[in-house]
Formats: sequence, C-alpha cells, structure tokens
Amino acid sequence: MALWIVTVVSLSVLYNVYNKQSDFFSFGPSQRLEFLEIKIHTWCRYTGVLIFLVCTQALKVFADETVSPFIINEIMQHSQETTIADNFSYMELQCLCQSYYVFSGISKLVTVFVSLTRVDLVLAIICTDVAISIYTTDRFLKTKGMQFAAATHADRYAYQTI
Repeated sequence: MALWIVTVVSLSVLYNVYNKQSDFFSFGPSQRLEFLEIKIHTWCRYTGVLIFLVCTQALKVFADETVSPFIINEIMQHSQETTIADNFSYMELQCLCQSYYVFSGISKLVTVFVSLTRVDLVLAIICTDVAISIYTTDRFLKTKGMQFAAATHADRYAYQTI
C-alpha cells in the first residue's frame, strides 16, 4: 500500500514538474494562488494566510487531542458512574459537543481545500500538526510522571518513571 502511494505521488510530482502546468509545487505568493476566492499575490496576504492556517490547524489538533477524548471517555461512556461530565449541565455538554463537531468539519474543509492548492501550505499544516502533537503528548506524559531521560549512553528505554 505504501509503495503504491509513493509511486503515485512520485509520478504526479514528475508529471507536474515536467509539464509546469501547475503551481502546486511553488512556494510563496503568486498571481495564480487563491485562497477562498482571494488572490494571494503579495507577501502580506501570503503571511496572513499562513498565520490563519497555522492558528486554525493548531486549534484543531489541540481540540482533537483534548476535547475529543473528553467527549468519548466522559460524555459518551455507557456506564452510570460519576464522571467529570457530571459537573456540567446538559446544555453545556451539548454546546461543547456540537461546537467541536462544527469546528472540526470546517477545519477539515479548509485542510482539503489547502491540500489541493499548494505544497507550501500543506507543509505549514503538517509542521503545525507535528509541533502541537509533540507539545500535547509531552504534557500528557509528564502528568503521568514520565520524563525524557537524557542518558549519557544509548538506552533503548529513554523514558523513565519518576
């Protein structure tokens, strides 16, 4: 499966580079670059779009890693035991769930639109995903008492419990 994906992507890249029919592999502003029907032909607009994409993607990843587990593990659990969700009203929990799903849908739409536009914008989204994921995973591991051990020798088990 991975070999198939690599082959298709490689052939697409080679075709686009050879024929130069697309700006997909360009970086920076361009006369042909549009985002939500707005021409992005100046560095000011390009920077604005990048800031918007990074902020939107950061919020989405943060919500996916914090709000989504809360919804699944606390609100949608089948047991009747007392949970953190008991501290909130019915309307508060409904608003939380529905606003999360609306925001998630809108950000997925923006991600799909950007994915079809330019590779530099896709790279900004990927870098944001990785950076936020590293941060949130680090915070979760530290709350579990785990810490990155800076060992003087190569150790297969670099994480240790405090």
